Amino acid sequence: MNATDPQPATPGRLIRDACGEGRLLAKTELLQRLRERPAEPDAPVLPLEELEEEINKSLAGDPDLIVVHGPDGEEFYRCARLMSAAYAGILAGKSAPCLLIAGIVRTNSREYPRPVALDIFEYPPFDLDPESIQACLQRMAADADFDDISFVESSVGTVYLYSTRHLDHEYAAFLAERLDVDLALNP
Repeated sequence: MNATDPQPATPGRLIRDACGEGRLLAKTELLQRLRERPAEPDAPVLPLEELEEEINKSLAGDPDLIVVHGPDGEEFYRCARLMSAAYAGILAGKSAPCLLIAGIVRTNSREYPRPVALDIFEYPPFDLDPESIQACLQRMAADADFDDISFVESSVGTVYLYSTRHLDHEYAAFLAERLDVDLALNP
């Protein structure tokens, strides 16, 4: 193989390349890439079962390669040295934005504790458009599975979401005001 040839398509290399670009590699994409570009030049295309076996061997032989499941059960892969579990969870959750938003809000309310500014979901790694966010908020308001997701608005108009399982309204309002106004005015 000379310097202009592409690198061999091994599961580990493809997973690392994707994570290096800041994205997860879906199992379907990994299988497709392995079929398009075998590890050895002029090698025959392996049947799907053998490609899956090759992926499983790579995962078993390299503790850096980890399976991540999306909310719909889809399998993705990440390299632990290149992508955190939290970041991978966000990327995998993008197929179910309402669950993703609720999960982030619940985690922040429980673990930090703090409310989450609604507009963060418009930026990376979430990249949700405002219409999708509004649709999720409407769905959550009508669905009992999300009845703990509530909101508060700071004195400057920023909307924050929080989980009533972990924060009461008064404390969430205090924290939102502190995050949005007090810290900005007192660096």
